[in-house]
Amino acid sequence: MADGEASSGAYREFKALTEAADRKFARARDVPLYGGGVDHHSRKAFKAYTRLWRLQQERRRELVAGGLRRWEIGEVASRIGQLYYARYLRTAEPRSLVGAYVFYEAIYSRGYFAAAAQVVVGGGDRHQGLLIRYKELRFIARFLVVAMLMRRAEAVDHLASRLRSLVEETKSAYPIAAKELTENGTISDQSGPSGLIDIHLSSEISDGNLPANPQKAIIYHPTVSHLLAVLATVCEELSQDSILLVYLSASGFSEQNITSQNYASSSSYARATSVYPIDKPNSNGNSDNHLWLGPRGSGGPNNLYPEDLIPFTRYPLFLVIDSENSHAFKAEKGEPAALLLSPRIASAMPGVESTSNGSQFTYFLTAPMQAFCQLAGITSDIDSDTYANAEIILFSALEQYEGILCTSVGLNNVWGQILPDPFLRRLIVRFIFCRAVIFYFHPEENGEHIPTCLPSLPESVAPNAEAIMAPILELAENLVVSDRFHFRHSVRNNKK
Repeated sequence: MADGEASSGAYREFKALTEAADRKFARARDVPLYGGGVDHHSRKAFKAYTRLWRLQQERRRELVAGGLRRWEIGEVASRIGQLYYARYLRTAEPRSLVGAYVFYEAIYSRGYFAAAAQVVVGGGDRHQGLLIRYKELRFIARFLVVAMLMRRAEAVDHLASRLRSLVEETKSAYPIAAKELTENGTISDQSGPSGLIDIHLSSEISDGNLPANPQKAIIYHPTVSHLLAVLATVCEELSQDSILLVYLSASGFSEQNITSQNYASSSSYARATSVYPIDKPNSNGNSDNHLWLGPRGSGGPNNLYPEDLIPFTRYPLFLVIDSENSHAFKAEKGEPAALLLSPRIASAMPGVESTSNGSQFTYFLTAPMQAFCQLAGITSDIDSDTYANAEIILFSALEQYEGILCTSVGLNNVWGQILPDPFLRRLIVRFIFCRAVIFYFHPEENGEHIPTCLPSLPESVAPNAEAIMAPILELAENLVVSDRFHFRHSVRNNKK
């Protein structure tokens, strides 16, 4: 009897702590990914779930005897994983992303949700079975996103296949119940991993011994008022020596009906967000003076004009625009800003499918080696030694470009105030590589294909500079694609 009372008491304590932790989790979840108060709420939620986690580790036998179900432990582990992932979104700390992956992988490998769903279904409780299945689907979707960010290709393929099979299985097993629960909104978002997993947790989700990590706002399909609120909030928190980075990826023309995507990142010296304007009537029908962000719901077009950014040029502004209509921002407004503008037309080998409009520029800025291979039409597998050598050549080239840029005479002050930041400097160096590669890809100079920057970078890093061209030629020759470029002269010829 005493053992039964102890078990019941342990389970009641677990349920009470779970309810308190869930309330703290809701507060942390509802706080926007920008602005103050985020760390306060997330830390309190993390400590609450850490206490729960320790309870289930120390009194596991009593809890199970008292009626604890495996998927309930999964709820706790899920929330911890979500807190790790939310912190990654706010701070870009890799260790937070790894923390989320470790929890999700351990949960999935033990199959706590799958086992729980099968037990419930076998017992005939279809409503409870659907709830647990819903949790499993949400968990796998979250795990899939984290796996993609971790570049775990094998895990991504497996999880995507598992998600598809579960969706089909759920449609056949719960055709009516799933529809009713979804429409009535009776399923709450309480998904997550599960399990009696022996993972040690520290009491703090952040590490005070590590240097401050950049904050960022990632905004997808926001309303204009939301975007302006994000930008205003970010600017309020910027220190006087900060640089505001704004990365826009959007269509230029509404006629194309291309979904816009907004991404922003920042560095330790700069916080960033996506920036978009209030809709303005386009009385003259000229689409060359704005970016089109696409409709939201049944609303009208969202047009971004250069003058919409004027209030935010009080801080040093670094603007990257990936759009076929990026040239609209060549007409600078307000204080001088640093601009990297994508080409109007993406480049591709004849007969080779190009990336979507606007995406090639971002590809070069984020994965220059892969972007070079895509542009050169390399579709077959490359020998591992050849590819490794190519990466060495590229790494050396980017280091060389960085040295030339930082020691150039006559560097514009707009660029000079940005170069001290390593993240922003890397974007500039990769832009130099991107511009030069595309420059030599076309037999004749064509402004439609070449990315541009404002103000102009020094001539020492121009595409036709020998120090810029030579590594690209070496890279092309290493990959046996030099015949696909149009080098004005070669290193080999100079040596003769």
